[in-house]
Amino acid sequence: MNIFSNNSTFCSRLACRTAAVISGFSLIVCMFAPSLSLGQQKASGQTRRLTDDQRIVHVLNRLGFGARPGDVARVKAMGLDNYINQQLNPDKIPDALAESKVKDLASLNMTTAELYEKFPQPGQLLKQLQARGALPSDLATARDNRVKGGGEAAPASMPKMLITT
Repeated sequence: MNIFSNNSTFCSRLACRTAAVISGFSLIVCMFAPSLSLGQQKASGQTRRLTDDQRIVHVLNRLGFGARPGDVARVKAMGLDNYINQQLNPDKIPDALAESKVKDLASLNMTTAELYEKFPQPGQLLKQLQARGALPSDLATARDNRVKGGGEAAPASMPKMLITT
């Protein structure tokens, strides 16, 4: 009995090891099978190349929000390399329509200091009014209630941005 039990244990261990080796070998073969077939395709010249239109659509998807009607023809006319260079240097893209719409906005040409002087933040505005003694009483009351955590709401005629500090 002892001889048979040792023999069956040996066989089951041998079977487990054999199964593990075969599984490992098949896993390795499966991992490298796609790259082997790709290598065979390259060697035989069977690689699939993108058409010019497919390349343009791919670039439009990668560099923007995808192709719109007419984009493929526009990029094809200017050349794919020129389009890519243009997208990498957006300051060189002429946009007369947008420039004509914002030309009258003086704030775009102001420095940060000029913007703060012309458009002060609400808290700064309250401080300036208080320093001049020109802070309206209802505004001062609303500010004090807000600072104290009072439950009174600001007057309806008062803009809410002036209340924040």
